[in-house]
Amino acid sequence: MTDATESFLIEADADTASAVQSHIESLTPGAASLSERRNFDGSEPTWIVIAQLSAQMLPAVLTFITSLRGPRLPRKLKIGEVEIENPTERDIELALARYSPDG
Repeated sequence: MTDATESFLIEADADTASAVQSHIESLTPGAASLSERRNFDGSEPTWIVIAQLSAQMLPAVLTFITSLRGPRLPRKLKIGEVEIENPTERDIELALARYSPDG
């Protein structure tokens, strides 16, 4: 694989976003930012993790996300131009297959 990078974004609850951001930081320090987005309607805030990841890093991050399971999955997952609202475990597995070195 080349040293190409992809923009990576998730929207999730605070615990999930923090776990993903910490995982990315453990792999590539300084690569991910975490910020809170408050909604005007008073609903729970959304936490956003943004990172610029190398193609080699994406499988490790997606594998970590699949380990979260169920309600801890992100509300939104965006890799490059591909955006998935309310991704299922299967959606994340398909993204993992796409970005895996053998995929």
